[in-house]
Amino acid sequence: MNLEGWAGVGRGWRPVVRLMLALVSVVAVVLGEGAARAADQPGAAIAVPADLAAKNVAIITIREELTPVTRQSVSRRIGQATRGGADLIVFDIDSPGGELYSALGIAADIKQAGVRTVAWINTRAYSGGALIALASGRIIVNDPASMGDIKPVAAGMGGPKPLSRGQLEKVLPPLLSEIIDSAQRNNRALGRYVYDEQLVQAMVVSDAQLWLVRHKETGQQLCLTKPEFEMLFPGERTDQTPRIASLGGGREESREPARGRGVRPEDRAAQVPTGPITEVQPDGTPAEGWKPVVPASPTASSVGAAVRSGLSQPSIRPTIAAADVGKYELVQKVSDGTGPIVLNSEDMRFFGLAANVGADGSLHPVRTEANIRALCGATTVIRFDPSWSEGLVFFLSNPIVRGVLIVTFLLAMFLEMANPGLVLPGGVAALALVTLLAPPMLIGMANWWEVAAIAGGVLLIALEIFVIPGFGVPGILGLVLLFGGLVGTFVPGKDQMFPGQETTGRDLSMGVVTVLLAAITAGAGIYFITRHFGSLPVLNRLIIKDVEMPEEGDVTLLAAMGPGAARAQAGMEGVASTPLRPAGKVRIGDEEYDVVSELGFVDAGARVRVIEVTPFRIVVEAMEGGIAGSPGRPGTERTT
Repeated sequence: MNLEGWAGVGRGWRPVVRLMLALVSVVAVVLGEGAARAADQPGAAIAVPADLAAKNVAIITIREELTPVTRQSVSRRIGQATRGGADLIVFDIDSPGGELYSALGIAADIKQAGVRTVAWINTRAYSGGALIALASGRIIVNDPASMGDIKPVAAGMGGPKPLSRGQLEKVLPPLLSEIIDSAQRNNRALGRYVYDEQLVQAMVVSDAQLWLVRHKETGQQLCLTKPEFEMLFPGERTDQTPRIASLGGGREESREPARGRGVRPEDRAAQVPTGPITEVQPDGTPAEGWKPVVPASPTASSVGAAVRSGLSQPSIRPTIAAADVGKYELVQKVSDGTGPIVLNSEDMRFFGLAANVGADGSLHPVRTEANIRALCGATTVIRFDPSWSEGLVFFLSNPIVRGVLIVTFLLAMFLEMANPGLVLPGGVAALALVTLLAPPMLIGMANWWEVAAIAGGVLLIALEIFVIPGFGVPGILGLVLLFGGLVGTFVPGKDQMFPGQETTGRDLSMGVVTVLLAAITAGAGIYFITRHFGSLPVLNRLIIKDVEMPEEGDVTLLAAMGPGAARAQAGMEGVASTPLRPAGKVRIGDEEYDVVSELGFVDAGARVRVIEVTPFRIVVEAMEGGIAGSPGRPGTERTT
């Protein structure tokens, strides 16, 4: 073999080889950077936690304000996911909160799901949303993300309002029991103290000053109240800058976190202590000037005895006593007690609430379903969104939509009663009423008495118009029943979870305002229709066209029915062209009229007499024998 020849060839290929090596180096660098970026992707560089590992994962979205519709929808989807064989349910939460009753119901459904649950904060979990997140077995977060501000407020027509002291005393113990129970359940399931009971309570109350400390030997971290801090760190200053700055009242000003905003001195002075984050002396007695809602517990200063007695999971929070002085080191001040706290994604990682943390302690945001699949090691991920029917109920439950339906119902009912026998307006009124009542009935916001009141009101109004003319007691009572029944559909049919809540007052005021505005709008519509009935599209087809209309200044609804109606007089006699049941048509002379029978049904071909003519109807009665006068002219006597 000629080695020199090969050497020559090698020397000729050397530039090409160098170029290829350079290209390989560039590709390697690019692939290395791509791998590094992939490692930074959420879920890529994080090992699957044992408590999140699942083969079949169901994602249930909660991305709206919490209402009874949300509660029923989430409950249905939990059942659907569990029956379908889900190993893990992930709640995709982006909610500003909502009704307390609905949030508590969803939290209870989560705890009773029978499968492991995870809250995916993506990206807001305020108020009831935070309550749901804490009820889940684990929490994973996007970035940015926020959770907290569960302080209860009374939602009125003018916006959120603070509760009175009496209302707080009724609402806070059950609410705090719920979130503390969630923390204790999760701590027991994890086998370690992760969900700090003081921290979750600080999301509810406005005056919790907390300090984070770490045990020097075990590394256990927990939050201390002010009395506990002063006991473990005597002489230490308490005015350090907190990690979580004041929200200045939280949702009472805004649902969005606004760090660094303070509370006016006069507002803070007016705040009522909202325990049971009960500040106590080292001997267990309440601190001077502090008025806890529930008695202090000597075993856990943050939880009153009345609250703890109802919890199914015992606390594993370390008990703080004077003997613990020197065993803990201060990490930092958590909150200054001037408002309910809100945690961002980094705070949730810092306090150990976020489960999507890598081995290096950094947060790996969960942004997509692919991240969920990687985080859980799942083979199948199915999203369970609200059904189209639930979306329709959401839409029809909107106060504006309900107001439009009420206007439609009132206008169509008027047209049917003013023009008996037209059928179409009556059908529209019935459809509007069913559409109005069906969603409240489905979500428990309408009782049968409200449906009966509406039906009774319509019947009494019809009785007033067709049977006993004149605006008297039946008409007034009918209007009252109709108004009360419509307003009642805005008020929840079930008893409130906590006595003293102002949800009922808010719903009642909203119902009154909506129905009043709808009635005013319908009244304006009725006036317009009465004035222009004959010129309106579609409606003008309901009148007789082959006659001369009166002048515009004299147009009434009666005239709009046809000029023959305007010339009808009491005493005229004619023949029923159609059955009167009780409305129908009567021919008098050469004219045909829309009439109403005074009492009972009249067969076609029967002789009738006009007994009353009003701007809205012609009333006739059946004649028992012959005629009393010439056909089509006023009679002078009655034949028996």
